[in-house]
Amino acid sequence: MLSKAKHLWRYLEDDYCTASLGLATDEYIARSLPASQCSHTLRLYTYGEPCALVGKYQEVSSEINVEYCKAQGMTINRRPTGGGAVVMGEGQLGVAIAAPLSEDFSLLRLSVVFERYAQGLLLGLKRLGLRGEFKPRNDLLVQGKKIAGMAFAVIGNDGLFHASLLCDLDEGIMQKALRIPSSKKVSITTISRELGRIATAQEVRQVVKEGYKEAFGIELVNKPLSQEERGEIESLEEAKYKNPVWIFGQEDAHAEPCPH
Repeated sequence: MLSKAKHLWRYLEDDYCTASLGLATDEYIARSLPASQCSHTLRLYTYGEPCALVGKYQEVSSEINVEYCKAQGMTINRRPTGGGAVVMGEGQLGVAIAAPLSEDFSLLRLSVVFERYAQGLLLGLKRLGLRGEFKPRNDLLVQGKKIAGMAFAVIGNDGLFHASLLCDLDEGIMQKALRIPSSKKVSITTISRELGRIATAQEVRQVVKEGYKEAFGIELVNKPLSQEERGEIESLEEAKYKNPVWIFGQEDAHAEPCPH
């Protein structure tokens, strides 16, 4: 399990990130957590470019239609967390939580971690009038349809929880960009569809913030990234998240990368 939440969490928000910068920032907040004065960091953000992201252990060519993404100008990148491939953009709210690990933490009990950190999302959905439920191992459902997926990684001595909450989604693009076997296809929905109106990621972010405050009994401390931190993130971005070896693997390291 993860260690118990303390009273103060650092809060960060960004909009219109590039894939490489967004992912580098998430890894950085986990690596820098010990130096933070807060016990956790919560980051809620959107991507300004359509992108297809594979999980840490996936093979790009098996999970993503690379030619389609190149033709559409969709960025391809790799998360530091596990889980499956996703499409991200302005209509999906990215959630990242850097959290300390307790002494009894075990990757074998990840469903407990997912259920714990899903509570903020569920309470956020509730504030919109939607009844969500956690489905082990790592999905959130509304009316029996997937509305968010979750992933996790141990980074250094701490944990990084990831979630992608579907405020809106062009399913046609998703189906073309991702290679989803018939056996793995699931019914999905979005907050906009369930509400019968457009729900922006910015609107959803506000209720998710309140959801986490309620779920963990915490205060969120707005502490934007410093210039020094931004410099470290950009260095990590250049070294890793713009590196074809990280994105595509050694076998395809010399392939022409998609735009960043």
